[in-house]
Amino acid sequence: MLKRELSDLSYLQSHPEVQRHFSNAGCMEFVNRLQSGHHQATAEAFALSFDGNRARLGSVEIKVDEKFIAEATGLPMTGQKWFKTTALKKPDYRSYLKDGYKHKAWTKGMLVAYLDEEWQHLFKGIQLYVTSEGRYDKLMMYHFKLMDHFSGKTPINLPYFLYHSLVKVCNRIRARPLSIKSTLCHMGLIKLIILQQLKIQERSWEHFLFWEGFETQTQATIEQISGLRKMASPQSSIRRRRAIPAPSEDEVTGAKPRSSKRKLEFEQVTEPITQQDSCYPTKQSSGKNPLNLPYSDSESEKKVQSPVIKSPEKSAEFAQNYDTMSKMEQGESSRKSRPSKAQKIKHLKEVIAQQEVLERVIKDRYKRLSENFAQTNAAFQKLAKQNVKEERKKKRLVNECSKLKLLARHLKRRIRGMKQKLKQRPHPDLQVLAQVAVNMQGERTSVS
Repeated sequence: MLKRELSDLSYLQSHPEVQRHFSNAGCMEFVNRLQSGHHQATAEAFALSFDGNRARLGSVEIKVDEKFIAEATGLPMTGQKWFKTTALKKPDYRSYLKDGYKHKAWTKGMLVAYLDEEWQHLFKGIQLYVTSEGRYDKLMMYHFKLMDHFSGKTPINLPYFLYHSLVKVCNRIRARPLSIKSTLCHMGLIKLIILQQLKIQERSWEHFLFWEGFETQTQATIEQISGLRKMASPQSSIRRRRAIPAPSEDEVTGAKPRSSKRKLEFEQVTEPITQQDSCYPTKQSSGKNPLNLPYSDSESEKKVQSPVIKSPEKSAEFAQNYDTMSKMEQGESSRKSRPSKAQKIKHLKEVIAQQEVLERVIKDRYKRLSENFAQTNAAFQKLAKQNVKEERKKKRLVNECSKLKLLARHLKRRIRGMKQKLKQRPHPDLQVLAQVAVNMQGERTSVS
């Protein structure tokens, strides 16, 4: 998706009506501060390290919220706190449309060509200076909400909106770092945030870039630190050529190298010498000069004679040193050129920055995984407790039902027993009536 962020006033100067809307909304100070431009490397490092609360760029740690953004941008913190992810009633979008499209019903999106020409310019200015999203041909519902803000109908809290938009973009980049080139936006806002923090620390922008290694880093180094590009192949990498040593005199004249000859002579010399226990020649060396030295065997010359190597260890060390010196004289040394101190420091900074980025990414992912695990564990525990409660309640109801059934059976039995007893016992009222009838009958017989 093509994204474009302006760092000058060219668009506002060419469209005075848009500049008037920005001025009425109190955004001209923000646009003027955006003229400081943006820095690609610092913006990418900020996006990879910002977790919604803090961002770390080397030794600089920035705590970002809507209040800090208001101080960095100069935007007022007045109006409704609203972001495009919140539920929104459909605004009166028909007032922004052309006369031929006001009957259009709202769908998922709408073409920019449906807008009136004045509002088309305002919509583009909002995208160039505020949202920086890159969709220049499609209108969404939150675009009408932003146009309501700049037209003065329903003002919103722009620092709150920019903060949540920055959090959303950085979360998306941290979830998919390979898409940072096409996803990153608000680079001018990020630079203003960094400048505000440097102002608090009383540091300059140039000092920050140099000390944290952003000024000397190339684009390839930044991509390697972010893990966005694989290592270059050996065919495409730059190869260093070793300097070819100049030919020696023996090579020019065609003569054999003298090092081997001298080494052989030295070995011939050291063999008889190592057998001696003193610096003076024995009888075997009489009449001859086995060392091939330019002096005679006279006693006067023996005093001036240089001391001879006694032990074989010293002679071997001397031979090794001599061989090395001869190779250095002929330019045969294969020692590689060592990197300079500045190159070592630069390499160490790159390695440290890469490790810091990887460490932050690992910590953030571990934090998110631990939070998800804690939430899942809490949900499972809650469900387990609810299941236990429901099982207990079910058992209680079953017990109560069984008790009621037993009570009903007992009552039925009692009722049956009572009925049988009533049938077996004579009723007292019937006995009284029978006695009265007998008495009346006896009186009648007596009268007759």
